[in-house]
Amino acid sequence: MKSGDFQEKETTKLAQSSMSNEENLFNSICVGNMKEKLADTKVIFFKKDTVDVHISGPYHNVGKSHWVVVYGENKDAFMLKSAFCAVYISCLLRQWKQVTKSNINVDHCNTYYDIGIRKHQFGSESIWKRIGAKNSPVNRVSFVYSHDIKIGDTAGKEEVIGAINFFFMSMKERVENPIGPLLLDHIHEKAEKFYNYFLGEIKTEEMAAEKITRVINKHFSGGPNMIWNDHLNHWLVDYDIIRILRNHMGYKSWSEVQVKERQLCYKGYTAKNDLPPWDVQKERY
Repeated sequence: MKSGDFQEKETTKLAQSSMSNEENLFNSICVGNMKEKLADTKVIFFKKDTVDVHISGPYHNVGKSHWVVVYGENKDAFMLKSAFCAVYISCLLRQWKQVTKSNINVDHCNTYYDIGIRKHQFGSESIWKRIGAKNSPVNRVSFVYSHDIKIGDTAGKEEVIGAINFFFMSMKERVENPIGPLLLDHIHEKAEKFYNYFLGEIKTEEMAAEKITRVINKHFSGGPNMIWNDHLNHWLVDYDIIRILRNHMGYKSWSEVQVKERQLCYKGYTAKNDLPPWDVQKERY
């Protein structure tokens, strides 16, 4: 037998032997309850959707640092509004601080606000995006987080992260005092037309509250996807940008807002750009 033929046969035998070993190994991992294994794999692979959270800042003024937080679209959790979040998060956070060493500033709850988002992201036209037959503005939940400038931006950023994570934790389904009944009571008291509309599709208050709990838990269960170094005109119209600068950061005019902060407000800002009037009016609904 020629040397080349012998080597070819030996190579074939080794390949067949290797394939046989791989088949045996593969067969060994296919034992047991594969249905359960597949189910477990799906839970890991098909991860729950995260919620985008856009953060702009820090802004520095009069001994304070400020961060602006805008949550992504609420989708099926559309009934969750800032008026409820302000009271709900404040109540829970005050109790949380009593049982933990949390340094999250409760005062940020006073800044929750439903913004009407900009028609075009970063667009020059400062008008609300509107949808539907009623031409209604598209809203997002937002808040401003402020802290003493002395603690530094790194520590301040950690507090902002803590505030966002606490928000998501408060949206989880739980046995004691779930969010659904609390929010439904709030809607009944503050927005009776919306309450009647919402309840009209569901047989009882209890079922409606359970549905609210489920959809909010599902929407926020994937956790936050925090997007840092955003610009305010990504989502906010000029009125809301100036409202935040004036009411929550203490600025009295554009002349007090440094170039760095202006660039946080408007993507691509330079000294050549015109700024909107400080007394710009809110768009009519």
